[in-house]
Amino acid sequence: MRLPGQLRSPRAAALYSLCMAKNVLPVSEAKAASGFGSLIARAREGTEMIVENGAKPVAVLHRAEPTVRRLSESLQLAREHASTATLEEDFANKVEAAIASYAEALNPPQWD
Repeated sequence: MRLPGQLRSPRAAALYSLCMAKNVLPVSEAKAASGFGSLIARAREGTEMIVENGAKPVAVLHRAEPTVRRLSESLQLAREHASTATLEEDFANKVEAAIASYAEALNPPQWD
């Protein structure tokens, strides 16, 4: 597998690092074909791979089930990427109301 920055200019490598998530790896078509089993294992662990023909992306390999991200993780990613997105004024109130509407009473089973 080619790591970010290999066979690329320093500027392109820096741009790649800013734009791509840390768990996304570029993989050549040849490496993907010869080591598909290991790519599947990495996908199960959460790594996303971009299969490339030269510098052109041709496929994306990632695990099938959706990745759930906590709000705190999303906000942290936004900060790391200097996002200019803003939340509604009453966003926190809406989140609390949504949580309260789905809250269930905890009734643990009684053991003998």
